Amino acid sequence: MTAFVAGPYLDPKWLNGESVPAPGSATLRCRIVQSLKSLGVGIYLGEHQQLDKVSKAHLGGLHNAATAELLALEQSDAIVLLPSSTGSFCEFGAWAQMPHVCRKMLILLDKQYQPDQNYINLGVAPFAKKNGAVVHYIDYTDIDSAVAAAEHHVTESHARKRVQALVRGPE
Repeated sequence: MTAFVAGPYLDPKWLNGESVPAPGSATLRCRIVQSLKSLGVGIYLGEHQQLDKVSKAHLGGLHNAATAELLALEQSDAIVLLPSSTGSFCEFGAWAQMPHVCRKMLILLDKQYQPDQNYINLGVAPFAKKNGAVVHYIDYTDIDSAVAAAEHHVTESHARKRVQALVRGPE
């Protein structure tokens, strides 16, 4: 079972117990990663240097940060996205256009911006949902609810993948 967890930058030290300097979406992403790891989920992060090395080996001169993440998305059973930083907003816009990615994706948007008439709420979020993504507006300070939503999504996505393999039968 694997998941790509995207959102604001995470320093690897934060995943090893050092506290995140400021509360917010980075703390939330860190807690989701730690929780999923405790369930035995293999985690892909855009920050992983290994992801960069694998991408270079597979894509050669066509390697870049975007294609490296596309490789990881392809390998993931599930995707959890917390759009709350420049990079994660860009990922959201790009991935929302890909139905094969959206079908695996849970998008956790900050509830405080739900009433706003903005490009995310009027364009990207509905487009991703139409392409199969699950979109939830959550309170980013309610870490337990967000972690529970991520855990549920990842385990359901993995189960769905297994059922699809059973239905297809041996190759």
